[in-house]
Amino acid sequence: MIGVFFLSRAAGRHLTRPLSELTQAAGKIADHGIGELPASQHGHDEVALLTRGFADMLARLKQAQDTLKRKIEERTEQLYETRHRLDRVLESARLIIWSTGARSGQLQFTSSAAKSLLGIEISELGRSLEQLMRFVHPEDRGRMLRAWADLAAGRANNATVDLRVVRADGEIRWVRNRLISAPGADGRAERIDSFANDITSNIQAEQHLHLREMALQATVNGVFISDVTQPDYPLVYVNPAFERITGYPAEEALGRNARFLLACSAPICARPASTRCAPPSPRATPAKW
Repeated sequence: MIGVFFLSRAAGRHLTRPLSELTQAAGKIADHGIGELPASQHGHDEVALLTRGFADMLARLKQAQDTLKRKIEERTEQLYETRHRLDRVLESARLIIWSTGARSGQLQFTSSAAKSLLGIEISELGRSLEQLMRFVHPEDRGRMLRAWADLAAGRANNATVDLRVVRADGEIRWVRNRLISAPGADGRAERIDSFANDITSNIQAEQHLHLREMALQATVNGVFISDVTQPDYPLVYVNPAFERITGYPAEEALGRNARFLLACSAPICARPASTRCAPPSPRATPAKW
């Protein structure tokens, strides 16, 4: 009887060992994923067949897992390269893109060009529209926030706002923001995207032109400008001193070639309208200045 008992125990262990190994392997997979595969059992009984089937299934799953992992790594690398190229393009175009949630006001994306504009790291921008507004000039924040609120509420689809930003070093730059709302599935604004350009050089050029215009308007010397790109070189600008010296108001001088000032030999300074030189005949073709 004792021999039969030990023999039955040994047979039981032999029969249940594969099941025990399968149970342990399943537990390891649940805790740590597919790792070391269970040893394939040799034999032709039901337990051995079950063990081999389980091992084959795990082998195929591990192969699929490895393939998926490799594809994810490749795709991640491609996305990183694409993002890097996009950042370089945006940087060279001096285009700053930032997006916020229309309902949350949370900053969702900022292009790397913002770093050169503001003189800070992207991580220092913060994560909300309110934090981003710290870099906008106090006198311009209200206009920007009102435009953003109109888009978020659906009162407008787009807006353009010129404003000043204050860099980390205190320098003030002018930026033109083009805001566009992106609707969600329900038709309401879900995201607001801003495409911004640094227009500081444009603003400075306009200011310089305005100063030159003021100087030309104030000078006592007569000044006129002809457009040499148009036929017959018409006058496109005369200053007040020109009108005063020649007696010709701007509306009579503009659009004509300056040769009309040489149409007669008499002095042209402050000539009354009745004695002004008549415009030359259309047939006449004197040399152009």
